Amino acid sequence: RPDHMVTKTTELRGILETAAALDPPQPTVVYFHCDAGMDRTGEVYGDYKMMYGNQTYEQVYAYDNTIEGPGGRKIHDVSNNALEWMCLYLQQQPGAFDPQCNKCQ
Repeated sequence: RPDHMVTKTTELRGILETAAALDPPQPTVVYFHCDAGMDRTGEVYGDYKMMYGNQTYEQVYAYDNTIEGPGGRKIHDVSNNALEWMCLYLQQQPGAFDPQCNKCQ
């Protein structure tokens, strides 16, 4: 199956930019959620923050692992792999923020 996360993250950014460009700018709520709010949700959050928030892989991974609080379960491997993929993808883009993927290898 093809990975559509780059497209979906770019579409999310477009929605937010459109709302911000209105006169007056409109507050926008984007709601995405999965079962525990940390796997697919954490992946979308992490991808967005690496692409547009200049957060490193290590920062978004640490955030994903704090969602359930101290002693809570860690992000699933498949979702972590997706974060790593996005990190490596961004690292290869000319002029893009370097999310410091060396922490995920």
